[in-house]
Amino acid sequence: MWIAILTFLFILGFLEFTGVIWHNDWFARKYEIKGLDVSHHQGEID
Repeated sequence: MWIAILTFLFILGFLEFTGVIWHNDWFARKYEIKGLDVSHHQGEID
């Protein structure tokens, strides 16, 4: 039982680390505006 739980957590952590899943999407759902934070000192944005 513990091995299955640890395996699941390892796979979940690996997917988070490699960018397959993004936990930030869950936390950002309540906000209406989503996007990049860009400032004028970063130069021209394409």
